[in-house]
Parts: sequence; C-alpha cells; structure tokens
Amino acid sequence: MKETQRILAVTIIGALLAMLALGGSGALATTEKQNIAETTLHIPEKEWDRTVGGSEDDYSYSVAETSDGGYIIAGRTSSYGAGYSDVWLIKTDDNGNKEWDKTFGGSEDDYGYSVAETSDGGYVIVGTTRTYGSGFADVWLIKTDDNGNKEWDKTFGGSHQDHGQSVVETSGGGYVIVGITFSNTSYPLGDVWLIKTDSDGNKEWDKTFGGSADDYGYSVVETSDGGYVIAGRTSSYGAGYSDVWLIKTDSDGNEEWDKTFGGSDRDYSHSVVETSDSGYVIAGRTSSYGAGYSDVWLIKTDSDGNEEWDKTFGGSENDYGYSVIETSDGGYVIAGRTSSYGAGYSDVWLIKTDDNGNKEWDKTFGGSENDYGYSVVETSDGGYVIAGHTSSYGSGYSDVWLIKAGVSDATAPWVTSMSPEADATNVAVDTVITATFNEAMDASTITDGSFTMVTNSTPVSGSVSYDSDTYTATFAPSGNLSYSTTCTATLSTAITNFAGNPLAIEYSWTFTTIATATVSINAPDVVYPDSNFTANVNISEVVDLDYCYYEVSFDASVLRLDDVTSGLIGSTTMEVTIYDEVSSGRWRVAQNIVGATGVTGSGYLTKLHFHVIGSQGDSSTISLSNGMLANNQAEEIPATWTGDSVEVTSVLPGDATGDGIVDARDITKVKRIIAVLDPLTPGADANRDGNTDALDITKVKRMIAGLD
Repeated sequence: MKETQRILAVTIIGALLAMLALGGSGALATTEKQNIAETTLHIPEKEWDRTVGGSEDDYSYSVAETSDGGYIIAGRTSSYGAGYSDVWLIKTDDNGNKEWDKTFGGSEDDYGYSVAETSDGGYVIVGTTRTYGSGFADVWLIKTDDNGNKEWDKTFGGSHQDHGQSVVETSGGGYVIVGITFSNTSYPLGDVWLIKTDSDGNKEWDKTFGGSADDYGYSVVETSDGGYVIAGRTSSYGAGYSDVWLIKTDSDGNEEWDKTFGGSDRDYSHSVVETSDSGYVIAGRTSSYGAGYSDVWLIKTDSDGNEEWDKTFGGSENDYGYSVIETSDGGYVIAGRTSSYGAGYSDVWLIKTDDNGNKEWDKTFGGSENDYGYSVVETSDGGYVIAGHTSSYGSGYSDVWLIKAGVSDATAPWVTSMSPEADATNVAVDTVITATFNEAMDASTITDGSFTMVTNSTPVSGSVSYDSDTYTATFAPSGNLSYSTTCTATLSTAITNFAGNPLAIEYSWTFTTIATATVSINAPDVVYPDSNFTANVNISEVVDLDYCYYEVSFDASVLRLDDVTSGLIGSTTMEVTIYDEVSSGRWRVAQNIVGATGVTGSGYLTKLHFHVIGSQGDSSTISLSNGMLANNQAEEIPATWTGDSVEVTSVLPGDATGDGIVDARDITKVKRIIAVLDPLTPGADANRDGNTDALDITKVKRMIAGLD
C-alpha cells in the first residue's frame, strides 16, 4: 500500500512539476561606420554563466542576491542527497562560483521552490516534501543559518497533497507562504493556500481561496500596507479554462479583493511584485492572446487590482514568463523561456520593458536542448542574474544554471540599413523613410528633431516612430512627396541607446522620387484597310490616382473611333465616365476610380477601339492633349502626354511569303532572301527599316510569339 501511495504521489507531483515547467511558479551618404568610438554598457550581455550538478536531474527555481554580493539558489537535486530528489541550497560568490551547498531530504521526493535571505543573515526555503509530514506531500519550510546549516524545519499539510511555492519574510519577522492544498478541499481539486508563521516557523494562521475547480497559488509578496498579494491561476472563476488570479488580503489573510484576467483559453500567472506606484505587476503566460500557442504575459494593475495595461511577448511557439521584477529605472524585467526564438528547443528568455510594458530589449541564452529561466534578480551593479536549468550544458541530463547578464564593453550604436537606400531613384512619392539600428535604442531620443527630412532645403513635416522589436525608426511624411524631387533624410547624434551612448556619427542620405508620370498612346505601326485595331492609353508609375481627363485627336478621314473601354491600374479598374466627340477627329474622355480613394501603380487608362476607313498609303497621328491627372486629395499629378501614329498598308510586314499570315515559313523565306536564293518580297522587311536582314528574322520570330 505504501508503494502504491508513493507511485500515486510521485505521479501527481510530476504533474505539478510539469505545470510549473509549462505554466507554474560627419554626414554620410551611406550606412558605413566611421570613427565609432568604444563606449560603456548598453544592453546587458552575458558576463558569465555557471552550471552546477551531477549525472542526474538537477534544477533551480529561485535565486536571490545576498548581502555579501553573492547569490543563494534553491532547487532540487537527483544527483546528490538521500532520496529520489532532495531540496538543494547553493551559495555562490559574486562571480557565481559555488562556496557551499546543502541538501535536505529523506528517502522520497523533496523539492525547494523558493528561497529568501532572512534578516538574521540566514536563509528560508519553501517547497514540498514526500519524506516528512502527514500526507502524500506536505508544504516544507526550512530555516538555515548563513552557512546553510539547518536550524529548524516545519511541515504543513493534511492527508493528501500540499505544496509550497513561494515564501517571504514579513516585516514582523515571521514568514508567509503561498502554495496549493489538496487536503483542505474536495480531493483531487486544489485551492490556493496562504500560511503565516512566526519567526520559528510555527503556524499562526492559514487561509484557503478557491471554488469548485482547481485553483493554485504560485507567488506571494507582502504589500506596503502590511497585507499580502497572491498571484496564481483559477479554474473556478474568470472567463476561460484557467485565468490569472490576483488576490489581495489584509495582514491576517482575510481577502480584501480579487481579480481575474484572461480569455477563453488557458492563462496562468507565476510571479507578482508590488510596484513603486503601489500597484502590481504580474508575469505569466497566455494562450488566449498573443501570437503563438502560448505567449509571455505581463499585466500591470493599480493598487486595487484594476488592469492598467497588459503586454504579450512571443512568437509562433510556446513562450512563458516565470519571474518578474521592477527595475531601478522604473521598468520591468521578465525571465522565462522561449521556443519561438533562440538556439534550441527552448531557451532562457530575458525581456526588459519600460514602465509601460513596451519592450526595450530581449536576450536569449541556451544551446541545442531545453534551457529554462525560472527566477531573476537585478544585481547591485545594474545587471541581472537568472537561475534555471540547462540540458544543453553541464554534467547531467539537466543541471542548475546561473547566468549573469551585466557590464560589457561595446561599440557605439550605428545604422545597419536605411530605406530608401542612399542615392535611390524612382522612389514612390508616398514612401516612408526607415532606419534600422544594430541594437535597441532609447525611443525617447528618436523624435522629429533627431530624425528629419528636407526636400530642396525645405523641411518636410511628418511623424516619427520606433519599433523596439526590429530596432527600426520610421519617418512618415504628412503627405505625398513631390515628383522628381531630391530628398535628404538625417539622423542626428542626439539619438542614443539605453546607456545614453549616442550614434558615433550623423547619418545623412539622399534619394530621388519618381519622375513625372507619363501618359502615352501605344498603337500598332501599321494597320490595314477596313480593319479594326486597339490603341492603349498607357500610364507609368503613379501614386494615389483618383481621376483624369484628356482629349484624343486623330485624322477622321483615316480612322473612326468606335469605342473607349475601361483601363486597369494594377488590379484596379479605371472606369470611363465620359467619352464624347468634341469635333471631327477630336474626342473628350473622363475617367475615375470607382469605390476607391486612389490607386498606386502603372498600367493603362483605357483602350481606344478604332476602325480603319483610310486606304493604302494613308497615315494618322493619334495624339493626347488638354489632359490632367488628379490624386485622392484633388491635387494635380504632373504628367507628360505623348501620342503615336499608324500607317495604312495592304502589305502585312513579316508576311514574306505573301499568304496573308506570319508563321515559320516566313522565317525560312526571309533567310532565303538574305542568302539571295529568292527574290525580295514586300513583306520581308518585317521591321520596316528599308532593309531585309537578320533583324527582320528576329522581328518575325517575335511576331509569331505574340511579343510584337
């Protein structure tokens, strides 16, 4: 029976661990760098990392900076200790080198999830024990001295499973623990469990929070008013399968209010801190919102738990946030893991935001296997230390991993690319100007004063923005630029990275907008008596064309205009609204874009359908005049208008054989004429240049292929 219970308990503990892993606790014309000086810290880089472990599974879940400048880590080890898994406490110096370690546990599974340095210089750990206590698993609270020697320990629990997830020392000198109880509920459902002890670990009171389904507590902090705030997840309340749950209590653990956050899917919170404005910030993960299967979720509330804003971070795969802290600059740092980015199946992910949750930078750490970051602290030197575990490095299947991201030398920021590129031509008049930097920049320094643009020495008004994900600044002009205009964009050295390091040089580059639009007639060179042909009114690249009008003129004794049909700009129809005869051989045409606010592209305005009424030797010019193009702002688009001409002939150019069609036999005929094997025929001069030569063979081939 004992073995059966042990197997059942290990299975349930394994499920809880899985939930933790899945959701638990001078000016330049180009971008070339010149005279870029070395500067100091900007975005933290990895300063060092350390692995600790043996041949089996070893994990760390919590880290704190100690008063001597080192670090204390709590987790669990299967490589050392007395049982299947023991609580593991590791102390390092300020460079992450192990000074000592201690294991706590018996013959079964024992885990440490949270650690804090206590006011007497020792340490307190909370976790779960299967070896001791009264149930399958109990909350385990362990107090040590400054060398990790156990001073006392306490278990809390009933006949089923109970787990401690987070511990803090209270202002009164005791401890408050949050976790999960299956003993105080209708097993196998769990409730949030809040336990308060005195300084010796004796329970003073406890409270449970929950409903008719599973509700778990993962993180607790003492608040500035002497109460407590808990972050976890609830399946009893909220909108979806599981929602983020924030609970505020008074100093005696009585609930003052609670809030749920989430959508229709699974949403978990794993970490909460009180912010300098007396609100709260929560980190977790969401499957209801964001870009992938699961995204890191950061939620900011006021002091009453009302949401002020939230942000998601992630890609197409699973990305989780396990720990959050408020940083010395008023922003936030999240530690977690990502399967969307990085080098392996899962990488440690460190995300830095400003005080509004906007990402300033992010870093991944890891190799080809699974690497997780569970806890992060800001260090006294302005860096960050992350604790987690790695399967990419170390001695065993999984090792404790401690990473320091901190001070490193780096070059000043520079621009890696610009659009339009320097000296670009034929740039669309509705373009926006972008510049991408080699690293994250301080968005507050990228303004309409530091990112500017002029055309012919006249400043261009516009809006400036910055994308922290791509490190790209954008200048969007207030309106379209002028055609055939030289433009100059400039980035000044007022633009800096987060350490205040400016661009080492000023970047200035020029480009030219597209030339004036061209509207032209494209008609066949020759036509035949009593035949029909089509002439296109073509238009070159144009921006925001909305309507146009023009006149078509031709010799009415040679040609008759039978119809004018709609054109096509890109995939948008340019409808003919008016075409009428002004006088003999002179027609007026008006067109517009129906149901649209302007179209950008090239194509043809209309097709002119003519019938030939002239005879052999007649010709006619087809011309365009009195035309205007207008954009969707009713502004004229400058344009040149050109015509074409046709000649009436009874000889079909390219029909060297005189049989009325142009085919492969005509190629053979032209070759024989060139070789003086056959006499010259009128149709052999396919390109009508007065000669019969190899150019005519090419022309016939193109006619057969339908290219001419």
